[in-house]
Formats: sequence, structure tokens, C-alpha cells
Amino acid sequence: MHPAIITPITPPVSLRCLRRLAAGLVARFIALWLGTVGGGGLAAAAPAASIPSSQYFRISVVDQATGRGVPCVCLRTVDRVEFWTDSAGEAAFYERDLMGGTVFFYVESYGYSYPTNAFGLTGLQLVAEPGGHAVVKVKRENIAERIYRCTGEGIYRDSELLGLRVPAVCEEGKEPVVGQDGGLMLPFRGKFMWSWGDTVSAGFPLGVFKGVGGTSEFPENGGLDPDVGVCYHYFRDAKGKVRAMVDLDAKIVWPMAPRLALDRAGKEHLLMNYSLGYEPHGGILEFDEQSGYFRHAGDLPPGSPFPYLCSAVLSYRQQGREYFGYGPWGSVRSGADLASNLDSSTWESFTCLKPGATVTNGPAAFDRDASGRLRWVWRTNASILSDTELAQLVREGKLRPEERWYRPIDVNTGADWLIHDGTVCWNPYRGRWICLRTQYFGDSLVGEVLYFEGDTPLGPWCYCQKVATHANSPKDTYGFYSVKQQPEFDKDGGRVVYFEGAFSQAFGARQFPIPRYDYNELMYKLDLADPRLFLPVPVYAMCDDASDLRTLGDIERKARIGDIVCYAPDRPRAGTVPVFASGTDTGKLLLSLDKPAGQRPRAAFYALPPKGHALSNATPNMTVFFYQYRKADTGQTLYSTDAALAKAGYARQAQPLCRVWRAPMSFNPFDLASDWEPVLSSRQRARAAKAH
Repeated sequence: MHPAIITPITPPVSLRCLRRLAAGLVARFIALWLGTVGGGGLAAAAPAASIPSSQYFRISVVDQATGRGVPCVCLRTVDRVEFWTDSAGEAAFYERDLMGGTVFFYVESYGYSYPTNAFGLTGLQLVAEPGGHAVVKVKRENIAERIYRCTGEGIYRDSELLGLRVPAVCEEGKEPVVGQDGGLMLPFRGKFMWSWGDTVSAGFPLGVFKGVGGTSEFPENGGLDPDVGVCYHYFRDAKGKVRAMVDLDAKIVWPMAPRLALDRAGKEHLLMNYSLGYEPHGGILEFDEQSGYFRHAGDLPPGSPFPYLCSAVLSYRQQGREYFGYGPWGSVRSGADLASNLDSSTWESFTCLKPGATVTNGPAAFDRDASGRLRWVWRTNASILSDTELAQLVREGKLRPEERWYRPIDVNTGADWLIHDGTVCWNPYRGRWICLRTQYFGDSLVGEVLYFEGDTPLGPWCYCQKVATHANSPKDTYGFYSVKQQPEFDKDGGRVVYFEGAFSQAFGARQFPIPRYDYNELMYKLDLADPRLFLPVPVYAMCDDASDLRTLGDIERKARIGDIVCYAPDRPRAGTVPVFASGTDTGKLLLSLDKPAGQRPRAAFYALPPKGHALSNATPNMTVFFYQYRKADTGQTLYSTDAALAKAGYARQAQPLCRVWRAPMSFNPFDLASDWEPVLSSRQRARAAKAH
């Protein structure tokens, strides 16, 4: 699988993008043929058997904030020999001519930094004594913490050379996988069922291109703690080699979107969608447990299969029916029952296009009401609009920016971003849906990971925070695509989440692939209690009381939700102050920055003071004044970001109450429905029940 496959791409981005991606694919296969996958650095590992562990000089690279070892850090000598830390952050150094002497090591890593010395060099001198040990502390610039490599061989290689204890992450005595992408997982028959895309093993550079599968044990049943790794048991042929998991007469099959659908008898069926590489054909697969293969079970709608593919499936219940969401942002959905899954003619697209229309039909293709307002609805026989198509329509003036149903905006700069693949998952800690996606054409081609929060599976998705980068400079970037959260690994009630992605030089600017890490999955950990993730969220006016403003977590009956008035954090973001709500009379609730006396205060949300918000990193173009309007004869109140709100009988107070984040789009998912319930796996439900 490769990062070009998520959506149709349209000019002007498409030509440049496709050229880069095509070049990346060519580079990938050339690299496989020439044997440079897992190579590319200039260092040659010393024969492990010939050097006792006591003779190595041990270098531990640790996160200065947590003390945990940092994987994938390069320690490069003056003569350009590179040593990359393993998943424990260990590097086993032995260079016969350098042992016992002083060695300068340059230190570099994506998302981590090391101080520059007086000569402008980023590194340090160490005395490389046999049996010696040095600890190098690096600063994590990422919010997310890189914790290990999931796939490939030698995951804890240097730790083993040093004689350290390591987690059992590999199948002993079996031919190892050395490169693959994918890492899609769900619980099935008491284990985690995994699937990957194109896979390379050690025996030959050209590998398996029809999907690879395997299992791992639940942590509570003897599997590894997700903090240290995963021990995969791959599906293998009679000779012990990793085999294809898809039984189709095709050269390339990319299976994605794994899910469990129930038939009328309540039996689970393991399904996936697939494409035949970049061909405009796709279908639905079902797992045959007796043979251990996936087989064709249904067809996807005619045309490109990419809108129906994704890293993972979104599951939710609305108006009593369960749905699976596919593709970008879950913007294509099917019923969760087996019959609906296999009949793609019943699938719905979330779109603003009329039935059967495409953007090539011009303005008449868009569904607008009598007032000209764009309507976003679920409908069959309709096309979705990709990220690039939406961005192009805005650039051409055919849609206004605020008419998009999602609009990724950097919470630190206010810049609109173009988005790539990712996943949407329910998070019990936040009581919201969270989304992790990569950015297109950011500091790297496709390697910057963004965090969003939404009140429903449809968002609203707008303000986002970068949590991981894979760029050191324009000439030193790495690809990190097919990002997916693994919600089955969540800890502390969802406060700590885990996500992984495919790490590939083919979609970066770095000259050489990184040994062992290239074209493999990397795992990250993210603590949602980090204040940098306290994003602005929708502030709603209640439909039965326009003066009553609340964020989602403060609303018991979702049917009360009315218009989005503004955005503001529901947690104390840097530079913000609480905005208190007081009063009990309908229509007369008061908001104030002063804590009300004589009653239990309720913080409606957090905002910036009306003056001097230098403590906040919010740029002026993102924040606006927030005003109180009052009706003189009744004392009723309203609140708005509009400094000239025309509302009969209401007068604006002279001074703004505070500054809030502007609502960057008009879409409100609660206009469609008030009930958006997450559907959890049986294991997630059992873990939640045990926690309570």
C-alpha cells in the first residue's frame, strides 16, 4: 500500500503529487532489487558473534523529559559511520581503531533535538571505552513520543548485542519480515488479527504484494504491553515463508478497512475492502477461516475504489442503526450488518453534490437550498469530494472556505492545511472523537501527524495541532503514511493513545534509507492530558435558551444543541481564563470573567482576555472579540462574535467580554442528528466495564 491511494487527486496539486509518488514507487522497487532496503547508511555492523557484549561501548539515547530510550536516533562519527539506536534507544558501538579514544558523534533524529555547541555542531564527544556506557539526553520537540519499531528484523538488535534483556517481539526460528506497511488490527476470535500491505522478507528483494496477515495475543492473555512492542505470528506457507492472505487472480492487491459484520444469525464475518493497486477497480473480501485466506465477496461501486479504502473503519450508531465509515473522514458509510456491507449500492456518501453529479457539471452540481446555503447530506448514488478537490474549489471561488464540512486549520498559525490519510476513533477520556491524520505538503511531503477533536464522527473537524514531524530540513525528510490509531491499546481510560504509521524514505527527501527502519511501521504514544492538545472546540447555544452557552461535555440532552456560536477550549489552554456562567432564569444567563459569588461556579469555556493576550499562541486572525447583547426591558442576553448583530430590542455592551476562536465554517453535524453513539468492540466494552 502507498500513500497516494486515499482519494482522487485533482490539479494543480495532482501533477506534482503524482510525480513525487510515482518517483517514490520507482525508488522503492529499485531499492528492493538492489538490496538497499535496510541499508543505505554508511555504517557496516560488526559481526555480532565475534565481539563479546562486554567489548561494546554502550550509548543510550533517552528522552530528557521521560528518561525513556528513543528509537531511530542517528549517531554519526566524523568519518560518516552511522549508528542508529534500536527500539530501546540503545546503540552498540565497536570500531576497533576507535576504541578507548575520544569520538565525536553528531546527533540527529526526526522530532527530537540535541544542543548545538560553540562551533555550531550538533553533537558531543564521548570516550568509547570497551564496556563503557554513556547516556545522551535529547529534547523531544514532538508532542507524541516515539516508542518502538513494530515490524522488521532486529527491532532490539543493539540491546541484544549489549547483553540486555529485551521483549520477545520476533518469531524465533522463522524467516523474518524486513519491510512492510499497513498494521491494521481488530480483535477476532480471542486474538488481535493484523493485516499489512506490500511485504518484503529477507529471502528475496521482491516480496508479497497481495496482503499479509497475522495474529498477536491480547496483553491480558500473555501478549506484550503496547508500551514495548507486539509479537506478531504471521500466516506462513508450508515452507515457513510469509504468504499472501488474499486469494485473488491478481498481481497486486491492497486490502484495507477491516471490520466485523454480523449476519442475521449473529455470526461475525471478517471483511475488508480492496483495490488492485492503482487500477480503477475494487471489491470486498471475506475471510475464510477454514483456508486462512480472504476471498472476493462483493463489488465496490464502479470507478475509483480509493474513497472506500482507509486505514481503519469508523463505527458508530445513529438513530438506532449501526454504521461503518470508510475513506477520508468516514465520508462513505454502510450499514454494519453483513447484507448492507456486501451490497455497495446501498452505501451512502456524505456530499454536497446532487445525485449522480460530479464537480465537472459546474455550479449546477451543488445542492443548495432556496437561500443559497450549501447542503451537506448522506445520499446514495453520489460522489464525495476529496481534500484536494475541496481545496481547489475554494481556490477557484466555486465554494467559500466556510462552506466546507471540514476545514483543517493549524491552531498555532491559522493556516489552512491539506490533509492525507488517517483514522477517527472514539475517545472515552475526552468524551469526543479524535482524529489523527497526516498532512500533505507540509514540512515533509507526507510525514507530519496532526491531532483533531470532534463532537461527532463528522466533527466539526477544524482546529488541529501537529504532534509529530518527520522533517529535519527541506532536504532531510521522511515519509510517514497510513497513520492509524490503535484504540485497543488505549491506557488510563483513553488518556494515553497509541498510533503507528509506515516510515518510508520513498516519500521523503533524505538521500539514503535508514537501516532496518525504512519501510516499516513505527509506534508513537500520545498523552491527551498534554496542555498543547487543549484545542478550541465548538461552543453551542442551546436551542431552548440562546443565552445558555455550553461545550459538548456540559450538555446532558444533545437534543438541546443549537447553533455553534464560536470555538473555545473546554480545558485551560495557555493564556486563557475561565468564562463563568451564572443565573438560572431562562434567557438571562450571564457570562463573566469574574467568579460569581454565593453559588457554585460553572466554567462554560476558556477564552482569552479582551486585552493583552500575549501569553497565548493564538494568532490575531484566528481570534475575535466576543460580545454580550442585552434586552433593556427584560434583561435577556445573547452572545455573538458579530460586533453589529441586528437583533430587535438587543443592545451590545460597550466592551467585549473576551476573545474566542472564530467559527471557521458553517457546518454543524447536530443539524443532521442529535445522537452519535460510538460502537465499541467486545474487548473495549469488557475493559471499560472492568475499569468502572
